[in-house]
Amino acid sequence: MKTIRLLFILLCLSQVANAQVRLLDEDTRTPIAYATVMNKGKLVCYSDTAGYVKLPADSDAAISIQHIAYQTYEGSAKELPKEILLTPIHYNLSDIEVKATHPDYIRLKGYFRSYEVNSEKKDSTLKYFVDGIVEYYIPVKKGKVKHRIIEYRSFEDRSFQDEKSIPLMADLDLGKPEIPKIVMGTPRVESDILSSKKYQQTKDGGIMIKGVLAGVMKTDSLHHRLMSINWVAPRDKISISLFGLYSVQVTKDIYTVYSKLINDSFSWSGLMSQSDYQKWEFKTRKKHDILVETYSEFYVQEHDLVTKDALKDLDLVSGNKVPDSHNYASTYWNASYIPHNNAYVENMLTHVMKMK
Repeated sequence: MKTIRLLFILLCLSQVANAQVRLLDEDTRTPIAYATVMNKGKLVCYSDTAGYVKLPADSDAAISIQHIAYQTYEGSAKELPKEILLTPIHYNLSDIEVKATHPDYIRLKGYFRSYEVNSEKKDSTLKYFVDGIVEYYIPVKKGKVKHRIIEYRSFEDRSFQDEKSIPLMADLDLGKPEIPKIVMGTPRVESDILSSKKYQQTKDGGIMIKGVLAGVMKTDSLHHRLMSINWVAPRDKISISLFGLYSVQVTKDIYTVYSKLINDSFSWSGLMSQSDYQKWEFKTRKKHDILVETYSEFYVQEHDLVTKDALKDLDLVSGNKVPDSHNYASTYWNASYIPHNNAYVENMLTHVMKMK
């Protein structure tokens, strides 16, 4: 019996050792925290503050490793090295251009993409995908953030229409992707962390709230400020009851990259990229379960300061919806500053999903 137990322990230790790899910055060889490990569009795990990730139990799984500040890495779980070097994204943004003596808005123009992975069918799959070029106008003082979508594409897996929908899911469509949300003013969470009003920082860049690790803040090899934060921490989840449909928001994570601090504070004028990940579990009274994961990313291509006069002839809106159609005159999605889609998403867009 002791021999069997010993063999079992050794087997478990061997599996753990083989399943763990470390993610490092290619330039500085420093750990990369909060990178996402994906399998078929679904989140598997995050890298911890030391850069370690535990791979899926299925050693043949095809995975992609993604981080808002690095190029996407893809490979088979059983063939990955113990250390993976991720390549930082090199942005060509110049210092912000001031086009007005007394500016009213910060203008951010760049690429966005958002998609939803849904388990309404037997197997979780990509249900929606949208991307495009968007221009945000963020008030310097007060007012609503407005935007205009210049080019865009919208895809859908229409096989979902043939499935018998769980009550209310088809009507609510809570996971349908939108453009990334930008709120006016200085980013609140980042500023709170710097001023230590609500959060505490550890020596290795960890962000703590009430004794719980809620994120990380660091400077990369290109001197960009990277921050990730779990918005539901220190709680594990947020529960909401809605029209007989019981939903649980399991997590909400925000990742941001800034070129520099403005007057020792974070500002949208220094934003380079932002991503948002949300995971929802829906349950009905009939105990039907649906897992919905949504992702949105925004990569800044241009930024400047303008007056309200620059907005006179622009058709701007404040909602976040993307039209159920397409309108583009260029292959904007191939721009060099945009990390490529992982192989699973690209295959779905090419062979399964239909453009609206």
